[in-house]
Amino acid sequence: MKLYYRISDKSYEKQKLIGTNKEVCFMNFCKAFAPVIFDSLVNPPDESSTNLFEPPVKVFCDNCDRKTTKMVDSSGLPYSVSAEGNAGSLRLAIKTALEECNDNELVYFCEDDYLHKESAPVLLEEGIKRADYVTLYDHPDKYTRFYNGGEFSKVIKTASSHWRYTASTCMTFGCKVKTLREDEEI
Repeated sequence: MKLYYRISDKSYEKQKLIGTNKEVCFMNFCKAFAPVIFDSLVNPPDESSTNLFEPPVKVFCDNCDRKTTKMVDSSGLPYSVSAEGNAGSLRLAIKTALEECNDNELVYFCEDDYLHKESAPVLLEEGIKRADYVTLYDHPDKYTRFYNGGEFSKVIKTASSHWRYTASTCMTFGCKVKTLREDEEI
């Protein structure tokens, strides 16, 4: 699994979960995905490799101020700085994944305003066995008048959770790189 985290100080104003901010969400992400990030340190892909440890995560600091970039830098995770905007930074993250990953790798693209359960990596692995794209977020808009109080959807149970099909999601999702390649034009 490879992780692509996008953080920005130019997000549009919206009501946030009380007690959270960019740093809280980033630290939560790092904690929830620590097994993924550090597994390759314990179990390197090539035992004969003498290369320095490079975690399977990249942080995209898009339109970030100095304080945010310094916070990301202090994590020790690899990051890049850009000014692409929300959709542009997602395109950059997808392009990076397509360039550096093989077709069978699961990639997770994450925005900077989500909190994750510690089981998030396991949940992504379970979900991707059931669908081409998976999100860990059940968006509240799917239960509004716009959807007549809820979407018609198939619900699937796995060992750790339940899943349902949906018409759309946010820009935080997981998929196989092969799926990204097949859908790249779209």
